[in-house]
Amino acid sequence: MPVTITNITKGSLADDSKLEINDRIISINGSEINDFLDLQFHSADEILDITYLNTAGVIK
Repeated sequence: MPVTITNITKGSLADDSKLEINDRIISINGSEINDFLDLQFHSADEILDITYLNTAGVIK
């Protein structure tokens, strides 16, 4: 099950991106995200290609 965004810190990279609360992260750099532990393998220091499902049901 994808990870749901529940909080975005003001001034963070997520805040600067198009991600919004309740979006669900499906994959990062082609790796499927099933839980929070999967997120730990990725660093904010690398360029991340995030695929997510927004609240309108659109995959981006």
